[in-house]
Parts: sequence; C-alpha cells; structure tokens
Amino acid sequence: MVGKVIRLPLRLIPPGSIVRILSGPLRGCRWIVGAGVHEVWIGTYERAKVSRVQASLRAGDVFYDVGAHAGIYSLAAARAVGDTGTIVAIEPNPINAAHFVRHMELNRVKSVRLLSVAASDTVGSATFGRGPNSYEGRLQPQGQLAVETIRLDDIQPAATVIKIDVEGHEANVLRGAEHILDRNRPKVFVATHDPQSRAQCVQILEAHDYQVRWLDANDLFAFPY
Repeated sequence: MVGKVIRLPLRLIPPGSIVRILSGPLRGCRWIVGAGVHEVWIGTYERAKVSRVQASLRAGDVFYDVGAHAGIYSLAAARAVGDTGTIVAIEPNPINAAHFVRHMELNRVKSVRLLSVAASDTVGSATFGRGPNSYEGRLQPQGQLAVETIRLDDIQPAATVIKIDVEGHEANVLRGAEHILDRNRPKVFVATHDPQSRAQCVQILEAHDYQVRWLDANDLFAFPY
C-alpha cells in the first residue's frame, strides 16, 4: 500500500519528460520518463546488478549489452570504460532502440555502437515478438517484427564483459559466443528466465571452463578459471 502511495505522484510526470536519475550508480544521468519503469530514474531498478556490472569494467574495456532495452546498463558501462572503451549494444525492438539512441545523446556517450538486430547462435533472420511491455520482447515464431540475427563471435572488437538479457533466448546467445568464451575469456552476466534456460546456460559456461555464481535466483555471473 505504501509503495502505491509513493508512486501516485510519479504518474503525473508526462511521458517524454527528461529527468535526472536520482540515486544509484547512474545518479545524475538524464533519462526519458516512460522509456522504462519509474524505478529506473529513481535509481532502484536492478541496482545491485547494475553496480556489479559497472564494477567489473575498467577504462578501455569492451562491453556487450545484449538486450540493451533503453540503455541503463550501457550508461553504467560508459561511466566505467570512458572514452577509450567501447560499448556494443544489441536491441531489436525499434521503440527501445530509439530511446537508447536518445539516452546516449542526452548523456553525451560517444563510445557506443547500437546494432538493431537480435543476438543468437546463427546468422540470418527471425521474427521478434514485442511482448506485453517493452521489457518482455523476444524471438518467437509468431513474432510481429522481422529482424536480422547475428552471433557475438562475429562482432569486433571482442568483449571484455558481456551482459545478456533476452527473455529466454540466452542459451542461444551463448552458443553464438563460444569462440569469444574460448579465446577472449570475458566475464559474463546472464539473466535467465526459466529452469531449462538456467541449466543450459550453466552447462555451456562450465563446458568452456567458467565458474558460475548466482547473484540471485535468476541472474548469474560467470568468470573464467
């Protein structure tokens, strides 16, 4: 009940308004109201994980933001990698992608490249379902949007840190990154969405000599031995 009362005034802020993120690792960044849930610009959305991803990066690193949404993780990464680093963001939803571009402009992030495609284990095409909200879009046979698919193995430069959040397709993304896992040994953050996906992701990562630790029930952090 208290949470609902606190959120009531937030509904009065018109979508499209530009605000400053109030707290957390992105405090002070400019954000578009309506590009995500209110918790993003309050600074509480996935705060612990955003902080963990940011802390794993250093100046000059290469960050892959797979399932970038409107850019919260890329903004966090930009503060860590600086102008000498590189951010490669992958986001097939055109509405999210438009918000992403605007957020990078508003915050003067120069070291970022957006790919409006879907990451998978094959190169080709697929259909993307937008889902009930901007967070739950995913590749699916009955999707409304035709998209290109790419493998992370085919992107340059190779990643130092990878974050994956793709609503159930995460094992496929890892299968398309096996050369990176073997050669470049990046740290990997994965949001899993069902027991089968969790098991598959762990199996793939352990097969490439990664240790897997769970940040919570669904989010894993993997690092090479």
